[in-house]
Amino acid sequence: MYRSLVFGFLCALSIAAAVTGDPCPNVTFTLKQTLSGYLSSVENLHTTDYDHDGKLDLIGTIRDANNDASLYSWRGVGDGTFETAVSLGATQVLDLQIVNVNNDAYDDLVIADGEFHISVRPGGPSGFGSAIVNNLDVLPSDIQIGNFNEGDSNVDLVVSTFGVFVLYRGNGNGTFTEVRRVTNDANDWTTDNTVADFDNDGRFDVALARRMSEQLQVYFRNADGTYASPVSLPAGAWPAAIATADFDHDGFTDLAAVNWDDGMINVYRNLGNRTFSRQILNGRMPGLSYGNLNSIQLVDINADTHPDIIAGPANGTAVVTYLGEGNGSFRSATWSSLPSTVTGSIVWGNFDADSDLELATGSYQQLFIHDYSCASQVIGYDVNRVISTGQTAKFRAAVAGISSSIPAPLGTVTFKEGATTFGTVDIDATGFASLDYAGLGAGDHTVTAVFNGNSVVSTATSAGFLERVVTTPSSIILTINPSTHAEPFDVYATIMPRGMSAYDYYRLTIDGIAESANRYSSIPAQLTLNAGPHTISAEYPGGFFDPPASSLVYNFTTAKHSVTLAKSGDTNVRQGTAHTIQINTNTPTSPTGSITLFRGATQVGSGAITNSVATITATLPRGAYEYTAVYAGDANYLSGSTSFTLTVMPNSPGTIDARASGLTVFVPALVPQGTTATTMYRRVHGTVPWSAVASWSTGSPFDNGPFTYGVVYDYRLDATVSAQIQQSNIDTAVIYTDPTLDAGVTPIKLAHFTELRDAINALRATASLPPFAFDGTFGAGAVIRESHISALRTAATEARAVLGMAAPAFTDASPAGANVKRVHITELRDAAD
Repeated sequence: MYRSLVFGFLCALSIAAAVTGDPCPNVTFTLKQTLSGYLSSVENLHTTDYDHDGKLDLIGTIRDANNDASLYSWRGVGDGTFETAVSLGATQVLDLQIVNVNNDAYDDLVIADGEFHISVRPGGPSGFGSAIVNNLDVLPSDIQIGNFNEGDSNVDLVVSTFGVFVLYRGNGNGTFTEVRRVTNDANDWTTDNTVADFDNDGRFDVALARRMSEQLQVYFRNADGTYASPVSLPAGAWPAAIATADFDHDGFTDLAAVNWDDGMINVYRNLGNRTFSRQILNGRMPGLSYGNLNSIQLVDINADTHPDIIAGPANGTAVVTYLGEGNGSFRSATWSSLPSTVTGSIVWGNFDADSDLELATGSYQQLFIHDYSCASQVIGYDVNRVISTGQTAKFRAAVAGISSSIPAPLGTVTFKEGATTFGTVDIDATGFASLDYAGLGAGDHTVTAVFNGNSVVSTATSAGFLERVVTTPSSIILTINPSTHAEPFDVYATIMPRGMSAYDYYRLTIDGIAESANRYSSIPAQLTLNAGPHTISAEYPGGFFDPPASSLVYNFTTAKHSVTLAKSGDTNVRQGTAHTIQINTNTPTSPTGSITLFRGATQVGSGAITNSVATITATLPRGAYEYTAVYAGDANYLSGSTSFTLTVMPNSPGTIDARASGLTVFVPALVPQGTTATTMYRRVHGTVPWSAVASWSTGSPFDNGPFTYGVVYDYRLDATVSAQIQQSNIDTAVIYTDPTLDAGVTPIKLAHFTELRDAINALRATASLPPFAFDGTFGAGAVIRESHISALRTAATEARAVLGMAAPAFTDASPAGANVKRVHITELRDAAD
């Protein structure tokens, strides 16, 4: 009921006699016969003269109340009409082909059924014989005929079903033998298949229509009989049927497919190198937002030697015809009204022995026969069924039969109400005309579109279509939640119609770009935008009783997204090798730019961000240092940083680095490959024996003491590798007196400097340097002078340079005349570590 209302209220179709001369520029079909009384849908229609009386007959299936399809025939009378249906006995039919299988003088029926059979009913002088049954191990959802065995003339089959298509060689007697099986995605439903030699190599290829992935897949056959990986062609929402023809007469077979969900027709021109170019044709009658296609026929319907397209609706009101120009282009469409909105199959044939082709359409409980007609056609409609006073009426028209081959001018369309003319506009190269008219008064207006003709297509006037003008407007208001880059946020639409409609769909315009798909106010619109300023508005198209409405234009700003930098990988590395450090931004999309790595104020490397990760490669000095990774931000992301400690150890199979950490000693280790056991040892520097550190393990590398303040300790790791002990380097650490020097609280003591001399000389021993000749006057009661600090700095710097460690940075580079400060001691402790 809803779709019938839409057609009658919105859209008007009219035809008039075409300009004299062949070929016909506008082919339409008019209803001639209705055969009815069937339980359900009439499908799988084919033509053949099965009783050999010189008159075309129809064979197809009729579904019963249980949705089981059984085979029937309709005997042609010869005047374009048919007798009532006669059962042919076969049930659970899934697909049907009519072809001469056994190489005699008669066509045979090839029937795929739901019992995993391919049955052949041999044709004879007066009908079809008993079935020759071929048992399969796959469900034959779709079948197509071809010749895959190039060495004979027998008819072969390709069967497609879930997850596979199978080639069967015809044996010439109604039986078939499997010769090839090609698997594909079982979750992607194959809705139809076709067979052709697409690359002109003498071998038949296979094309599949794939529902879930919304594509066609063309499998090209190799010389050894195998198939190459498929060439995928985008198709749109639910490709339902495919067919082949050479639309541009270049010698290469082209493809065409119709879509169930969006009602589009895809034309794929074969470029000859296993590639195709795609053209999209509208399969829905102008002015209608629905119409699902499930049938396609390619035939020269107007006898100009060029293939044409006839497509049928599964859920619509008209069959669409596109007449081919012979160069891959098509004239603008004609539309042939159907008595039913549900069509299961279409087929063409010369049913009355004249020079024209007729059309049969299977529908729900009915079979329709349509006569060929050559007539001009214009469809008039309005964009909005209802408008309010002050709003602009949007009149549109589609003229059939227009193409680039027609000499200019292409013609004009006049929109009028009775004797009142609203305006005359040119049609474009697709036959489309558009007039926006302001000033209609309140009430109902019956408008017609008049095509004024051109040198090829004659004049035509559409039937009247209704434009209703009401005095109460509709409105639509948006509520926008706060937004952050790359994070979904909600937009709510509140539609306030005049109170007579339940329609709640609308479309958004975001930053000046209008959406093509409807949204519904009952469901929040979830958007994801880049950072920065944006505009958004909404359009409510109106309904049967409601005028359209436009919201205000809303301005808002999407915030930049934060970054949370995090380092991944090892924190302990070996000296003298290039170290790879990865920094993850932990962001929903990848920021741009790079991340820079610093040691203090010194830049040590940078890396560009790819897939949210920056990889930085640098050769680092020995020792434990704090590094900071810094990201400066970009147009969508804020700046960020993270700090972490990297410990660079001597480059040996087993190596350690010991340093004080509060009241414990942290001793990370890199162990040799193949290590099965480890033991950490400690001793007072330069003495024997060694003692095992019970608290240490590779997972928790801490020595928890006990310790004596100010004593230098040596550490060594023993690793068991292949039952042999391998010893690491020896490293030193000190738990200093007053580990934490608090400003204004902890006094500077002689012990602080004595401990530093011992620790620095231990560092020098590690570097194979002699003990430093410190000032001998230094001792109890001595005054701490700048020379004492300078000596400690010099001793530590020399050792660090030999060990490949970074040169230390000291406060008061020349301490002469400066007071001894807490920071001087802290810096020297760090330098001795």
